[in-house]
Amino acid sequence: MFPNFSGSAPPRVLSVLALALTAGFCVLAALAFYRAYRERSAPQYPTVRVTVPEGYTVSRIDALLAREGVVSSGSLLALPVSAFIPTHPFLAGAPSLEGFLFPDTYEFFLGSAPSVVASAMLDTFSRKALPLFPDSSPVLRGVTLASIIEREVPPHGVDRSIVAGIFEKRLRLGMPLQADATVCYAKDPLGCGGVSASDLVIESPYNTYRVLGLPPGPIANPGVSAIAAALAPDASPYLYYISHPETGRSIFARSLDEHTQNVAHYLK
Repeated sequence: MFPNFSGSAPPRVLSVLALALTAGFCVLAALAFYRAYRERSAPQYPTVRVTVPEGYTVSRIDALLAREGVVSSGSLLALPVSAFIPTHPFLAGAPSLEGFLFPDTYEFFLGSAPSVVASAMLDTFSRKALPLFPDSSPVLRGVTLASIIEREVPPHGVDRSIVAGIFEKRLRLGMPLQADATVCYAKDPLGCGGVSASDLVIESPYNTYRVLGLPPGPIANPGVSAIAAALAPDASPYLYYISHPETGRSIFARSLDEHTQNVAHYLK
C-alpha cells in the first residue's frame, strides 16, 4: 500500500508523485517485456546426452559421437595428445588419448569442438580415475594394464584382480601376456569380431603374443573397476585363464596342462 499524502501535500506535489509512480510502473513493465523478448529470441543451442561405455576405444567413441551429431567423424581421432599435456600432465608419455577419455554419461552441445569434448572427458578422468593412483604409481602403465583387463575380463567378483595378478606374474617371468584383446586392437580398433590362430602372428607392437611386456599404450578406455584391479592385483597360484563362453566367468589354471584341458572342455 502506498502512503497517503492527501492530508498534507499540495495538489501540485501529489500530481508530481502520481506521474513518478506511473513512470516507475512503466519502466518495470518495459523491463519485464524486454526480458521476455530476450528469452524468446535468444539463440538456442541444442544438447544431446551420450553414454560412453567402458572399454570403448577412441575410434568407437569418435564413431558414437559423430553418429549423435556431437563432433564430425574422425575429428576426435585427429587430436594430438601433445595439445592436452599442459592441462592434463598425466598424459605424459602416452602415444595418444587412448585410455584417458573416461567412460561416463555426458551432455554435449551438438556440433561441439572435438578439443572441448576431449577436455571434458579428460577432466572426468582426473576426477574419477586419477585419485585411484598412488603418488608413485606410473599412470600410463596402470591405464595400459587396466585397458587390457577391461577388454579381457567381464566384471565378475574378483576375477579382474586375479587376472591382473596373472599378468603381473607373466611380466615378472618374462612370459608374453598373450591377451587376445591386444591382438583384436592391432587388427581393428573399431572391433575385430574375434581372433583366429592366424591373427596371433600379426606384426604389431600391440600383439602380446609376439611382443614381450605391455603394449606401448592402452587398447581401450577403462572404467574404475578395471583400473582398481590393475592397481591392486591379487596374488594367486594361477598362471592361465579363459572366460566361460556363456557366463563370462574366468576359469583359472595353475599349469599349461590344466589350461589345455580347460580350453578343450569349455571352448571346443
